Amino acid sequence: MTAKSRIVMLCISVFVIALDQATKWFAMQTLRDHAPVPVLGDWFHLRYVENKGIMWGFFSDWGETTRIIVFSILTVVALVYIVVLAMRTLPEKLLFRVSLALLFGGAIGNFIDRVKYRQVVDFIDWHYGDWHWPTFNIADSSIVAGVSLLALDWILSAVLAKSPSPHASVPHQDSH
Repeated sequence: MTAKSRIVMLCISVFVIALDQATKWFAMQTLRDHAPVPVLGDWFHLRYVENKGIMWGFFSDWGETTRIIVFSILTVVALVYIVVLAMRTLPEKLLFRVSLALLFGGAIGNFIDRVKYRQVVDFIDWHYGDWHWPTFNIADSSIVAGVSLLALDWILSAVLAKSPSPHASVPHQDSH
């Protein structure tokens, strides 16, 4: 990976972390101890939620020490894996590198919360009729975007691997 690639990935990750932490700070300052704030009718609210678990509150019933240790170990392992993948990625794999940067930034954003507050601050709240998506944050959005781009990169790589190269020789057909 080139120095330019590393700088671009670092900038993306730092942007995600800064935006995540700034919006969480805003949520803690303005939304805590208040009713949800409607932004777009009944569809979208800003709502302060303290999430002690992972992914939609799973494992929030674990003891605090166990949660912090397990989630910290999982995060560090994931971050090391992302860095190793990034270092081994070819410069032309732009989509893959962007997805890794988004994953890294999102993981760090939520990791900061877990270390600082022993929970993750969520505040983006979507509804549709009786359907309610679990409240989330910018770091979560970045992780979902990163995973989505990884899937897209995988699909595009598979499709391109099956398509003939423009430089491949075309079999000659006789007109007889």
